[in-house]
Amino acid sequence: TKIVMENQLCIASWNKGGYWKSKLNNKKNELNLILEQYKIDVMIICEANFGEVKKDTFNLPKYEIKYKINHNNRVIIVHKNNLVLKNFKIWETVPTIAITIELGGIDITIMGTYREYKKIGQNFRGIEEQTVAFKEMIRETHQLIGSKNTLIWCGDFNLDWKMLGDTNYDKKVMLEELERLTMENGLKQQVIETTRNVKKTSTMIDLMFSRLIPHVQTMNVTTTSDHDMIVTTFRTKRSKEKELISTR
Repeated sequence: TKIVMENQLCIASWNKGGYWKSKLNNKKNELNLILEQYKIDVMIICEANFGEVKKDTFNLPKYEIKYKINHNNRVIIVHKNNLVLKNFKIWETVPTIAITIELGGIDITIMGTYREYKKIGQNFRGIEEQTVAFKEMIRETHQLIGSKNTLIWCGDFNLDWKMLGDTNYDKKVMLEELERLTMENGLKQQVIETTRNVKKTSTMIDLMFSRLIPHVQTMNVTTTSDHDMIVTTFRTKRSKEKELISTR
């Protein structure tokens, strides 16, 4: 008899804005509480600037941290240490880090990205270079995991998703390119509420894209950061043969 076993995967994305810079113990406690309360399996932290603090300082129970010093750790990944980790990759051209895990009999790749733009006068610098870098990153991801395999891509893209279709948006070209890139690769955007609400501005710049994995729910969580933390639950399934013994 074939019995379907269900697993859930909880992914969080959080721009903590210099998380490691000050009040170290308070920040560590906040992170531990969040990981435990929401039962997070993998967390992407943007603007971590982790190079300022030694990894061992945090010593997060039941979790491991993946990072690399030489692009200033604008993005790091925190994941449960009992996950089956199959691959780990960092892109230098665009601050992006990725892990591939095995869960429920399938391989799932989770990518975390922090994207920023430098504006000089009325123009943004490095748009074409970043676009080329992102396309190359997606191509390499396909080589790494296959173009039709399960993928979750999240982080702070600094592009306001709710401005799609607005011809007056100053980052219109980059936003349309991101939409085109994700659509061409079968990725669906799961965040539906604004993620950064500061003074008179509300933007949806912290995004969560997914491909070939059932989406359960996405919620915004208010924290001490000026960005909401995005917590998304996905469902994985596997089939397991089990012999049933009947008695009279």
